[in-house]
Amino acid sequence: MRRAVRLARVAGLLLVPAVVAGCGFLFPFSDEEFAPPSPLATYRTGTATLTLEDGSRIVLDRINAGPHVWSSFGTEVRWFGTDAADGWNFKINGAGMDTPFPSALATFDRVAGGQHWTTLFSDACDLDVEKADKTGIRGTASCEGLRWVDALDGYSMGLNTPSPVEGQPRFDVTVTFEASP
Repeated sequence: MRRAVRLARVAGLLLVPAVVAGCGFLFPFSDEEFAPPSPLATYRTGTATLTLEDGSRIVLDRINAGPHVWSSFGTEVRWFGTDAADGWNFKINGAGMDTPFPSALATFDRVAGGQHWTTLFSDACDLDVEKADKTGIRGTASCEGLRWVDALDGYSMGLNTPSPVEGQPRFDVTVTFEASP
């Protein structure tokens, strides 16, 4: 019994430095590998033109406040219209990331009838980002079969699926977008 108590104490003493030192002791990564992203650029102007499948066009002539380009995770730009009554927004995340795979994602949002609708990050969009860096972002998106869902319906990092907005059919849209400092 005494031997077991001594072994437990020795084991405890050996674990104390690891616990005090934290994960860095057990998993030695450099601070640079896990540094928080830093802002690289802010765009001042931008336009996104949405062309719906019926041929109607929606011009989003404003962008959200910056910064818009970040180290580690690329761009985060949202376009919206001067006439906020139409409620449309278009957002690109992750363009310009230094990854071996396509990283940009498109999202559409709309406020209609007191509800917030979204398409979430859709894989239904074929994005062609010509440029995404400190000097600006420019490209096109062609999206087919998008579906509006209730943005406030408890979506949690892909663990559940929000309810589709009742009475809203799937839709197609093409977008040309640009923004610059």
